[in-house]
Amino acid sequence: MTNPLGTLITPQYDRFHRTHERIMWELSSIDFDKIQPDLLSETDLEAVRGVMLVESHNPHYTDFLLHQFSDDHEMAAFVITWGYEELKHYLVLRTYLEATGRVNQEDLNEELRRTRSGPLEEIDGDFSHLQFYAYGMLQEQITGSFYKRFAEATTEPVLKDILLLIGKDEYRHCQWYLEKGKAELLDDPRRVGEVVDILSRFSMPGPTFIEDYAKYTRAFLKTVRLDLSAMKESLSKIEQLTGKLDSLKAATRVTYMRRISESLGAPGKEGALELA
Repeated sequence: MTNPLGTLITPQYDRFHRTHERIMWELSSIDFDKIQPDLLSETDLEAVRGVMLVESHNPHYTDFLLHQFSDDHEMAAFVITWGYEELKHYLVLRTYLEATGRVNQEDLNEELRRTRSGPLEEIDGDFSHLQFYAYGMLQEQITGSFYKRFAEATTEPVLKDILLLIGKDEYRHCQWYLEKGKAELLDDPRRVGEVVDILSRFSMPGPTFIEDYAKYTRAFLKTVRLDLSAMKESLSKIEQLTGKLDSLKAATRVTYMRRISESLGAPGKEGALELA
């Protein structure tokens, strides 16, 4: 089927890119002078610093994805656009931290240097494209959910606005991966096993390249509760990807809950099973 004239590569990327241009927020629109540092707890600052460190590693992952999809013009275009949006997340969070006047910039620079030299998360075996889509969908969904709940928890107005902007970006990224994965499964529903396999090995980025990740995890969990509604929100995305297959839910529900709980540093297997 021929694309309509003026389509940017494919209809899906065309929609994504035009939405990107229409709703794109600008760093220059953030008024850092209006930050009210007295409304920030030490835990808030620690949580902001932790997510900023995760976002700072994005150029490595962007490079990794470009190599994985080097022969796919649509995905390569998405990765570049996505990488730009993710770079803004790092920039705005770092600038915010520095603008509070409550961080030592030399210490921050050194921690960023060490973080950027760390490896990506380690997953055994190669991903199929479908598995990249499923994995990316879940990471973006959980990240978006975290930012949304962090925004609800903080009372500092500039931080609240920043977190809401970032969260909306992450949810759009999640939707991209969801649509890509659904298209692959529509072509061959028998490949649902690939999704089950990759979700059983799921993890969030951070532990492999942030030296004191446990410290930041404690701040995340104090700031944003890992509750049942957050879990259900992510499970809903899995069901949208695969369809409501009883066998899939039975295979992934407990395993997935455990993997998410462990990735975020929540209580061990018992806590994860209770959420399931």
